[in-house]
Amino acid sequence: MKFWVFDPPMMIGAWAFAEPMAPLYGTAPRCPSCGTFVANRPWLPPYRARLVKGMKSAAPADVITGPGIGSFLASQRFVVELERANLKGIERWEPVDIEGYNDYEGSNLSSPSAPGRPFELAILPVPTTRAVWEAMHPVFKGEVIGCDLCGRRGRILDSYRGVVVDEASWTGADIFGLAHFGDLIVTEAFVEFIASGEFTGIPLVPAAERVPYRAKEAHW
Repeated sequence: MKFWVFDPPMMIGAWAFAEPMAPLYGTAPRCPSCGTFVANRPWLPPYRARLVKGMKSAAPADVITGPGIGSFLASQRFVVELERANLKGIERWEPVDIEGYNDYEGSNLSSPSAPGRPFELAILPVPTTRAVWEAMHPVFKGEVIGCDLCGRRGRILDSYRGVVVDEASWTGADIFGLAHFGDLIVTEAFVEFIASGEFTGIPLVPAAERVPYRAKEAHW
């Protein structure tokens, strides 16, 4: 199976991004075996966010990311078409109130970017799919762990070259998280869905080519 990494540019992307307003966060999920965190703390309702002008456009794309969101916000068209395509991985969708619209410096903009256009937050299950760390040339810092259940190999992941999914632990979802890995992974069916629907705001990188941003910068 060929996989891709959903690689959002966050606050430096062309499209508008989102920031949660007065957010509440839950407890980060832990591995029941080794006790280490397998994912970040989840954003809790009420889901309220403001849009912030992107580097090139004031408009939001079909998919919006941003710091503190955890997954992504999607337009109504995206949500409807994803469910129609019967792609798996989203546990449920939650409505988000878009309250306010600013430029990058924090000044209010006079016209909202998309009045009347609803967005919903993608809720994904706690990740159980593992990475094959041994095939990713990882460099860990701190304590060596070596958990067979969640796949954890070290306390802090400093670098790696490519992302390799342990297909034995893969649930068959078309979009999913990896334990101890912040980015979302998608299948070829998801990539084809994005292309056929011409959805915007979803940069995808072949998993074999994914490297951390520090490593990317080192090659510039």
